[in-house]
Parts: sequence; structure tokens; C-alpha cells
Amino acid sequence: MWQIPMPVYTMVGVGHAQLEERLRGIGPVGDYLVDQLIAFNATVDYGPMDFRSLGDSPAIGAVMNPAGGRWSVRAAPRFTAAGTLAPGDPGRTVRVCEAFNTRWLVEDMFARLRSAGRHDAGRRGRGARRGASQTRS
Repeated sequence: MWQIPMPVYTMVGVGHAQLEERLRGIGPVGDYLVDQLIAFNATVDYGPMDFRSLGDSPAIGAVMNPAGGRWSVRAAPRFTAAGTLAPGDPGRTVRVCEAFNTRWLVEDMFARLRSAGRHDAGRRGRGARRGASQTRS
């Protein structure tokens, strides 16, 4: 069992300019993600803002690349009946991610989305060529 505290999540963020530069135009998925994030940021109570933390990215990164995190072992807390945290049994421990390699995480995500965009463009291109050759017959 492991835990990724909120401060680690907030360190995985991107700005609108970064998204526009790296994802806009790579294909429908990239354009959709950029548009959705910018539109959402315009509606948040504490916004509008030009920055977004990328959700569950550290948890995904920890599964893909556990060595990308700096981990410690702590006594596992327990939840009270009221839903608050309380000290747990000292014999039960949990791995806690203190920090994660955010450069790798964000760059890997961008690279995978760009690769998917190239793959999509290739499929669309083959479909268009196939359709064009069929109309000539």
C-alpha cells in the first residue's frame, strides 16, 4: 500500500502556453484536451487561471515508474468514525511518495499524446488514400 499526498499532486502542473505549444495541432485528442482544460479553468471559483495541476498523474506515474518517486515509510494512519485521520497502529506502515519526477511525467505524457496524434494522422491518411483509389475505379 502507498500514499501520494496532495502537495505531490500540486507539483504536476502545466500552463496554457505549454499546452498550446506542445499539444495543440497534434490531432483531435490534443486539441480536445487543450480546449477542455482552458474552458474549465475559465469557470473555476478561484479563477480564471493559466495553470492546472494534472489530476491523478502522480499515481499513474508511480505505477509506470516507481523509481521516479522519492519514498518514505511511515506509520499508517487510521480513519475515525467521524472520517478524520488519527494515529494508527505503529506496526502498520505505508509507503508515502514525498516527491515525484514531474519532468519525466509531463514529458512522457506529451510524447505519448504526440505519438497517438501521429498514429491517428497516419490512419486518417491511409483511409483517405484508400478512398481516393477506390473512387478512380
